[in-house]
Amino acid sequence: MQKILISLISAILFLSPLPAQMLADITGDVDTEFGAYQPYLVSVTPSLTPYTVAADFSNVSNYTDFTFSAADDSLLHQNAFMIRFQPNSQYG
Repeated sequence: MQKILISLISAILFLSPLPAQMLADITGDVDTEFGAYQPYLVSVTPSLTPYTVAADFSNVSNYTDFTFSAADDSLLHQNAFMIRFQPNSQYG
């Protein structure tokens, strides 16, 4: 179940339209203390159709597979995602 929720979060985050920006223009080899970086230049044309989650989550096929607390459900509806750590995990 955790994998499905993570997949849902990942899909929402990666399919949300974000402005692209170049942080650095690295065209040659870069040597660092960690190691040598050799850039591999690629040209990519994004081809995903923009996706929007309905306010009532009616277009999320597995939304009803989960049980949310009132606080979690509120965050999910407010932000279109929420994070809940599993009990007894390294984070919970």
